[in-house]
Amino acid sequence: MRLEVLRIEGFALVDEAELELHPGFNAFTGETGAGKTMILAALKLLLGARVRWELVGGREAVIEGLFAGEEEETVVRRVLNPEGRRSRLYLNGRLASASEVAERLGSRVSFHGQREGAKLLEPSHQLALLDRFGGLWEARLRHRELWERARELREALRRAQEAEAERRRRRERVLEELGELEELDLKPGEEEELLEAKRRLLRAQELAEAHARALSALGRAAEALSEASEGAELLGIAQELASAKELVKEALLKLDENPPPSEEEAQEALERVLERLYRIERLKERHRTTYQGLLELREKLRRQLEELERGSSAEALEGELAEAEARLAEARRALSEGRAKAAKALEEEVLKHLRDLAMPGARFRVSLSQAEPGPWG
Repeated sequence: MRLEVLRIEGFALVDEAELELHPGFNAFTGETGAGKTMILAALKLLLGARVRWELVGGREAVIEGLFAGEEEETVVRRVLNPEGRRSRLYLNGRLASASEVAERLGSRVSFHGQREGAKLLEPSHQLALLDRFGGLWEARLRHRELWERARELREALRRAQEAEAERRRRRERVLEELGELEELDLKPGEEEELLEAKRRLLRAQELAEAHARALSALGRAAEALSEASEGAELLGIAQELASAKELVKEALLKLDENPPPSEEEAQEALERVLERLYRIERLKERHRTTYQGLLELREKLRRQLEELERGSSAEALEGELAEAEARLAEARRALSEGRAKAAKALEEEVLKHLRDLAMPGARFRVSLSQAEPGPWG
């Protein structure tokens, strides 16, 4: 893979430039200050180097590069915004980190100069050379694949755990709200019944007097109907009188079954009704809804609680992550063992060539040390 096109816009002294590079040797010449160094600086930034903001200037700078291989093309784009000193890297159109770009393309470009470090001095490049020499390139790529999978699972688990924590918080809120509604045990139509009971109990004295008057009047009506029934057959009104007597009897029975409460009983009943109406009104105000709205809210909260009671994906992800990390650890161990063998073989191979160069006293050593685990082992 080689760099075919480099485009620079608004970077340092370069307002706009597009360079097409051809296979083989390409040379840039020009007097001092023409911008040769800026081209190299732009290329380094494209490959993930740290930004020197004094080179960017006062407007947004864009650097793009097209890298082409036998079977694929890679487009890298870096946007530098001096406001807030923000930098964004894109790899084939998607956001990418500087380390990701460096890992993918850094080994394809080497800078040499008076003040540039040779690629061979970079530990990451040395490790890549050792892997190629030892035939470990496939194992290296496999390790990176497992590393990425474990990283994705860790991130997915983190999100799932955050979602689980939020689910628990929501469940507690739903339980609290639903608990009040369940404790009140609202029934359809109950509010209207309570309001009617309130009106009736507030008129308890009037109700007692009306009850007494009705009993007295119905009693007199029953006596009058009994007297009238003596000549009912002769007058042909026996059936009508019988029906009237039955109606009066039913009315008297209903009054007997529903006597008015005493003054003390009425006051106690009124207090119970007012207390329940107060609790209902308080919930209506809290939820800013009607009585029917409270009934609907209770059903909604019941459904939400049922959904929140279901298990989360965190447990399954924990199992997947454990398996992925176990496979990653095994791949890392195998890669480390292979590198140790390759290091010894590389030492022997280099020393053999040094002896062929009439340098019998030369020493060459490959030293491996433990480092923080990364995508390459």
